Amino acid sequence: MRIFCKFIASLALSGAAVALAPNAAIAAPASQLPTKPTNIILHVATNGNDNWSGQFAAPNAAKTDGPLASLQGARDRLRQLRQQSAGQPRAATIWIHQGIYRLEQPLVIEPVDSGSVDAPVVYAAFPGEKPILSGGHAI
Repeated sequence: MRIFCKFIASLALSGAAVALAPNAAIAAPASQLPTKPTNIILHVATNGNDNWSGQFAAPNAAKTDGPLASLQGARDRLRQLRQQSAGQPRAATIWIHQGIYRLEQPLVIEPVDSGSVDAPVVYAAFPGEKPILSGGHAI
């Protein structure tokens, strides 16, 4: 099984622990980002919460919804949304906003997380921002 999941190269990886299944793409030009309105779009930000929807780039005024806090949270939320779409393949873009994201364990992307040529799954830095994925620890 081929996995179609892309990490856009503008993410800074600092000793990051990202585990991709064989044949997973790790970079793609911005022109390949999904743009159809039926696509799933999720946001990850350092001021997020993995219990929120991830549909917004910033928390709302009441702090009851906003971006997700982690890549694992985004992966899991995407799994939920794709299950709810009753097998209908939908492209997805996970926008990762400015900040340092410390990975305490590897981010595992499995076949269930895969997209397809017509409905790719893309993890990308939000335009103009440079998030850092760090698997290192301060000594």
